[in-house]
This record gives sequence, C-alpha cells and structure tokens, in this order.
Amino acid sequence: MLGLIWQLRDRLAITGGVLGVLSAKDMAPGDDATPLRPSAYVGEIEIADLWPPDTGPPLLLVPAANEIMIRHIVFFTAASSSNLEPILDGLALLTNIPHARRLEVAQNRKSDPSSKEVDIVVYGEFGTDAELAAYKAHPLYQEAIKRVRPLREVRFAADYEIATARTSAVGSVGQ
Repeated sequence: MLGLIWQLRDRLAITGGVLGVLSAKDMAPGDDATPLRPSAYVGEIEIADLWPPDTGPPLLLVPAANEIMIRHIVFFTAASSSNLEPILDGLALLTNIPHARRLEVAQNRKSDPSSKEVDIVVYGEFGTDAELAAYKAHPLYQEAIKRVRPLREVRFAADYEIATARTSAVGSVGQ
C-alpha cells in the first residue's frame, strides 16, 4: 500500500477507495470501519495542526486511487555566499503556489562531511503529473526563476513516483 504509515494506536478505514481516518476513541474493538472524513495523502504533517490532541493522529495517509504522488526535489548552489538569503527569498515564492500538496524551501545543514556543495533544497509533493505541470506553469514559478537564476551556480532537479521508491519497512528504525 502506498503512503506514509504511522504505527500508532489508531485504526484506518478504506471503503470504496476513500480513505477515512479513525481514532481509537471513535471505534470500539470489532466495530465495522467506516470513513469519518475522506483524505488524500498530504505528506508528513504536524498532526496537531489537523487533529485535536484528544483524537490522536492517523494511522495511515495514502494517495487516492487517481493519484500517483510525485516527489520533486531540487538542489541549488549559490554563486556566492552573499546570495544565499536572496535565493531563499526568491524560492520562498514557490510556497505560495497552490498546486503543491507540500512545498518546502530550506538551507542545507551541510551535516554530511563528504558533501557540502548543496546550499539550498526545494522539496515538493504533487498528486499528479498535471499538478506538477501546473506548478511549473504558475507565474510565481516564473518569477522565482527570474530572481534566482542569476544568483545560483548549479541547479539539480529530480522527480520520482513514491510507488516506485524502495523504502525501509515501517518501524525498522533502530532495530
């Protein structure tokens, strides 16, 4: 099954391909599962922003049947260290484009001792190729390019479908 799984106390209900999030408080053991609210995959989220503390977090978030979930990752190097803030500001425009399910712009921590070249990372999640294309066609995307291109040295981009990713088993961290 696609998606990000949280191995927590809650249960999941999928009926007719619609995802419903059920907290343990909403169901008694043995109850038939029915969706409380439909949801599409929204990426790694701050649970407290979506679910009140007394209901608990979801067990599973998955793409809807018509979604493929694409991760879009772009790495930038600044031509000069004085360009870092202007590049971050220019790329921050991308966070206002409505087609991304999640979009982050961050300065690289450079914590990997063998690779310190990348200065800035853009990370995005899109439900379909059409969403990614609409994101790239948006006027704010074009404005970000106009602002950032003269300040950067290198740009590397990669897109992949989550379904094709080789991943670790859930709960395997630290085992």
